[in-house]
This record gives sequence, structure tokens and C-alpha cells, in this order.
Amino acid sequence: MREKDPIVRLREHLLREGLLDEAADGELVGRAHREVDEAVAFARESPYPAPEEALEHVFA
Repeated sequence: MREKDPIVRLREHLLREGLLDEAADGELVGRAHREVDEAVAFARESPYPAPEEALEHVFA
């Protein structure tokens, strides 16, 4: 399935067409990793919600 991954295929297409270079790709990947790391840290440092809030916004 990795061969069909649309993200990988788009990256390869952009590189092949000269619309993306390795440096810019590295910067984008690095930025994405930092954002995910920050979100994980925020979630881990946040207090658990009160039990009565557990299902808020789950079933609209």
C-alpha cells in the first residue's frame, strides 16, 4: 500500500516536476513533526476532563 500512498506520490511528483526541492521538503516534514510533537506534549500536559464531559461533542 505504501507504493500507492498519495502523500508519497505527490512528493515524488513535485520533486520530479521541480516544484519542490529536497531542502523545502525537509523543512515541511520538520515543521509537521514539530507541530505533532507540540500537540502530543499539550495533550499529555493537559488535565483529564471531568467524567461528565467525556461524551461532549461526540454525539451531535
